[in-house]
Amino acid sequence: MGIYKRDIRADIKERLADAYNQRKAAVATVAALNNRIEMLEGIMAAENARYHANGADPERRPLPETPLLQFVLDWLGERESSTKDDLRDAAMTAGYLADSNFPGRSLHALLVNMSRRDQVDLDGEIVKLRKNLLTEPKTRSAG
Repeated sequence: MGIYKRDIRADIKERLADAYNQRKAAVATVAALNNRIEMLEGIMAAENARYHANGADPERRPLPETPLLQFVLDWLGERESSTKDDLRDAAMTAGYLADSNFPGRSLHALLVNMSRRDQVDLDGEIVKLRKNLLTEPKTRSAG
């Protein structure tokens, strides 16, 4: 009597084909991730270049000594009006908002509070100093 041995080559062949398919899918996933990483690195490089072009690099520029509120009052006092974008760009160039992930939102929040205190008029994207502040002399607290 002989020992019966079952032929398992078909099973092994099927498992091998499955492993090849899994590897192929993994390679495709890695390739997709590499493409995504490359794209995100390119976006990050562009954002870093834009960020540094605005002069808002905290490593290169010391933080301003006057508060942002006073900067905004002075900026608007020198102009009839300004757009929020121009004001944001000027503030960033002067070294303000450098630590903010959303400088436009930070400035908008300040402007809304200034509007509530009757310091500025907000008209969409245009910001104007209130007329009563234009006629008053600039005073800085000595504190």
